Amino acid sequence: MNSKLSSKNILFIYLFPSTFVLRDFDILSKSNNVVKYEFKASKNKIKILTSLIKQFFYLLLNIKRFDVLYIWFSDYHSFIPVIFAKLFNIKSIIIIGGFDVTGISYLNYGIKVSNKIRIFFNKYSIINAKYLLPVHKSLIKNTNTYIDPLTPIFNGIYSISDEIKGRIIELPTGYDYNFWKRNYEINRTNSVFCIASIDNFRTFNLKGGDLLIDVAKLLLDIEFHFLWNKEKFY
Repeated sequence: MNSKLSSKNILFIYLFPSTFVLRDFDILSKSNNVVKYEFKASKNKIKILTSLIKQFFYLLLNIKRFDVLYIWFSDYHSFIPVIFAKLFNIKSIIIIGGFDVTGISYLNYGIKVSNKIRIFFNKYSIINAKYLLPVHKSLIKNTNTYIDPLTPIFNGIYSISDEIKGRIIELPTGYDYNFWKRNYEINRTNSVFCIASIDNFRTFNLKGGDLLIDVAKLLLDIEFHFLWNKEKFY
């Protein structure tokens, strides 16, 4: 992908300035002219509509400046860019992170169990993007039998549609594996330490907090330490 994007003018569209998102921006900026565009996400419908209107007019006035639209995740914010990319024959690239190709009803998790407009925006984006870059191959096609072996859940890009027009390329997020190595010189206690950013019960269950507490009740000889940002979850 680097050779194809060399010396291009790229509009970098994202929701939140997460570390892995900003790392992509830094990498692309080394050999390209990259402009950031942060889409203000919200659960409020009026605020979402406002963000979409602002995005529309920004693209209307600036689309001819760019060769590539690089979009982190498929959602509300990818719909209008993909339309503009098609109209102006510009490459559109969407990073697929998981939420955008998942639907788990009992957790109310994933775009596939969202409202009809969001589902439509997501589906259009995924079908019509020039490139889809899932961060793991399981996001292309997978069947989840872990939640309920008797009721498999089909997730992944091809669960959104089997009419994908663009090219799918697995592109894992990078990390320094040399950093994550155990130091055997440190004496460790027989304990488990859990850290998570949790502010609602959906995230609590999604991250396996309920299962970990059940395990802690069974393994009384092991110390469990929980560091979550809301006391009501432990």
